[in-house]
Amino acid sequence: MHSREAPHTPGDPAGIPRLTPREGEVLRLLGAAVQNREIGKRLGIAERTVKAHLGNLMSKIAVTTRIEAAIFAYAHYGALTERATHGDDKPSAPRTRRSNPAHTDVVPPL
Repeated sequence: MHSREAPHTPGDPAGIPRLTPREGEVLRLLGAAVQNREIGKRLGIAERTVKAHLGNLMSKIAVTTRIEAAIFAYAHYGALTERATHGDDKPSAPRTRRSNPAHTDVVPPL
């Protein structure tokens, strides 16, 4: 018989404590297969802000793609949820957008 090893999970769990509360929220939602636009709606932030949080958290957990981040979040959901429920990562209230005529939700393609 062949022994089967568990597939390698991307990322570095040592980065979890370095996540901000908002990054933790974004990562948990990503692990639940929620798209960026919906994450923004749920958290009361712009989609481009979600993308900024994703870039920051991806660096902290040492992944290079959104897919790797989603796999990481799924694999480490317990640690991420435990952190949130024990006060280290309290959920943030949705932010209200300040009135700014220069602000638009249109993001140019990357």
